[in-house]
Amino acid sequence: MAKLEKLEVIETALDQYGWSIDLNAEGETVIESEVMYINGPRETDYYHTCGLYHKAGVPFEITEVRHEDYEGLEPYLEYSKSFYEASKKAIKPGTGLLVAGGFCNFVTGIIGGLQQSMKKGKKIGVVYMDAHGDMETSDMSRSHIIAGCTVSAILGLDLDQWREISGITEPIQAENFILTDYHGRAYSDDYNIARAGLKIIDERGFNDRELWTGRIKDLADRVDAIVLHIDVDIMQSKYVPAFRFPLGPGGQTPEAVIRNVKDVMATGKVAVVSFMDVCFESEREGHEITYYNASRVLGNILENWKEIPEL
Repeated sequence: MAKLEKLEVIETALDQYGWSIDLNAEGETVIESEVMYINGPRETDYYHTCGLYHKAGVPFEITEVRHEDYEGLEPYLEYSKSFYEASKKAIKPGTGLLVAGGFCNFVTGIIGGLQQSMKKGKKIGVVYMDAHGDMETSDMSRSHIIAGCTVSAILGLDLDQWREISGITEPIQAENFILTDYHGRAYSDDYNIARAGLKIIDERGFNDRELWTGRIKDLADRVDAIVLHIDVDIMQSKYVPAFRFPLGPGGQTPEAVIRNVKDVMATGKVAVVSFMDVCFESEREGHEITYYNASRVLGNILENWKEIPEL
């Protein structure tokens, strides 16, 4: 491990609400996407006002990812390629990458950027904190949105073109992927989780200190670098009332999330943090509470980011 010397921050106003995935009458996958932006103040503006990035105690530089035209690619692939290229450029020795803003389907490009920055043979581990499994496939989708397929693409179950455009040349191994707390369970996700051989840490396991710390230690011992991804819907709805979609019962307190992310940061293996799904539209009802609790979690991540792996 090496000392964290700088923080590269990627922000974006790119939106993806309503992008759909389905099968047509011939059984072919059809994905519909368009270029979309969130207008007006968003969570990253709140982070700036609070001086949140200073909590890392190191210099930082902010890059804004915007839509880029790539001939022959649909918007969802263009977005993924943009995040891949921005992430690959940002990852340097002594530098941690924080992606603050955006949505779960952008994670494919972030992982691709890290994978392309690592020496051959080194392994990536992922800690994916989310209320949902994001394990849907084009032939088995409950939500019919592309974001619901993020993890299945990363693990190599589906959507090969999406994964490849994102820079992921080798799918992440299921044994090196921790999905937690998954309190918004769905049959389609359960089926594909079993098919992939993914051993999740459920809502109860998230609060079992022996189980949690043991799994994080095992992961850190197996891999060379960790991507820590947090979707704010892992928290109970009262803490993130501006989240776009209805949240079912369950979920974690900010304190529980903070406690567990500290364990991940303490491994010294975290190279990338993505913190997402905080803002779906500016000034949505409850956004002040949502931004506040997001800032609490993200601030603690930055305060505890002292080391990064040598890639």
